[in-house]
Amino acid sequence: MMVKHSEDKIEKRVRCGKAMCMTCSKSSTKSRYDCGTGARGVDSACMFFAVPATLCLMLLLLFSSHVEAMAGGEVRGRGPRSAAMGGAGVALHGVEAVLGNPAMLVGSRTGAMLCWTPARFGMTELADAAAGGSVSFDRWTAAVDVRRFGYEKYAEHRAGIAVAVAPAQRVSVGARMGVLHFGIEGYGSTSVFQLDLGAAIRFGEEFRLAAAAYAVNMPSFAEDERLPLRLAFGLAWEHDGLLLLLAMEKETRWDADLRAGVEYIVLGPLRLRCGYANLSRQWSAGFGLRQGAFELGYAMMLHSELGATHTVGLAMNL
Repeated sequence: MMVKHSEDKIEKRVRCGKAMCMTCSKSSTKSRYDCGTGARGVDSACMFFAVPATLCLMLLLLFSSHVEAMAGGEVRGRGPRSAAMGGAGVALHGVEAVLGNPAMLVGSRTGAMLCWTPARFGMTELADAAAGGSVSFDRWTAAVDVRRFGYEKYAEHRAGIAVAVAPAQRVSVGARMGVLHFGIEGYGSTSVFQLDLGAAIRFGEEFRLAAAAYAVNMPSFAEDERLPLRLAFGLAWEHDGLLLLLAMEKETRWDADLRAGVEYIVLGPLRLRCGYANLSRQWSAGFGLRQGAFELGYAMMLHSELGATHTVGLAMNL
């Protein structure tokens, strides 16, 4: 028997429009690894690896197909740190990179994380949860992650492994290989293979840029239906307890989305965060509270039409 929704939920679904429909078609910690602290610039090998990859992703962002901007809200899962900073997490270091750019895992400490969004815009049908962990070695890092989105009538389950390496000083590249399983009550289920790629480059000790491509193989999960390609490009500047993020995301069939975020260390254990996502028109804010190897994170994303979404998470760095 179908679950009967309240009038408020139905109204929210109508307001969400295309963003809700898309759910059926798609599913900083400082670096421990010293990449040439004393270097005066980026070496030739660094430029050889990073610049072509970055330029290619920027061109794809500019020339991907264009449609009207969506008026709905964010439905993609993100960790609490990235979510609190407008989702501009493509250039964020740390174990949370297991949900974002795999290249940013290089230099992170071995760790694990768990995050949970109990409801989006007041709808438990759009809830998600994720867990992941990473193990760091000399110049490379391995990671695993599992995620779930949806409810009993429609659900997406993901599981993946990622590897990130540093082929040259100040440069890191990464890849994530995963399986995405769709299930719709009364219609059956299917699974597809997904490949994500990422790259990052550091300029000095305070500035870095990163790029990532998600579902680069654009797998087909139904007749004439493919998982959309998503591209992201981001910048990060960090100085004296202040972190500024700027990112642009582009998904096939949708406009480019500009995101910005700020993090500031108020006290030793307390970090305050805020951000904004232009396309979904969402403000966000949150905090991180560190105690020893643990960090508790919280994020609230506020949409002008659909309301608030809350995300909580716990991270551990060894």
